[in-house]
Amino acid sequence: MRQANHPFWFLAISLGLLAAGCDRSSQLNRGDRASSTSTANAEATAPSTPADRITAPTAALPTTAKPQTAVTIYRVDSTCSDFVPQVVQVESDQAIEQAISQVLSQEQTGIGFDLAGYRINVETSSGEATIDLRLSPQSQRQLVSLSSCEQLALFGSLRETLLRNPDWNIRSVQFTERGKAIVL
Repeated sequence: MRQANHPFWFLAISLGLLAAGCDRSSQLNRGDRASSTSTANAEATAPSTPADRITAPTAALPTTAKPQTAVTIYRVDSTCSDFVPQVVQVESDQAIEQAISQVLSQEQTGIGFDLAGYRINVETSSGEATIDLRLSPQSQRQLVSLSSCEQLALFGSLRETLLRNPDWNIRSVQFTERGKAIVL
């Protein structure tokens, strides 16, 4: 059996681990305002804004140093007609981000659709979540080229995961690509 893709997977995993390790400290340097849900800025005079993070679409690796929590992610079934729940362990302080990362890593595999990253913004006062996808320039396919089943697998799985975890208090989910609404 030929294993020519082995170095590519090693590189992809290495870059994913590097990005996952750096995503808490690195933000876009284009004037984006980000705040952390784990630390409050006592000097802020304006109301706090929701968390706005850039995260690499790699599967979360369990660690023993941080408290873990079980969350349910949803994947589309093999007939593309319903969602199947799957309980996964994620870090408690990054539960939403890591759940999204796990859904994305499972749903984009093998379809020629490659994400460079994404940004999640949860407006806690309205319960609205916005996922801004960042398509890789090397992606063979665009969002509009996904079949209806692939769209359901990607967007439906993300939406179900966010809406069906009641602790997150998310009531609606919007999708954008680099800030522009996704129209499929």
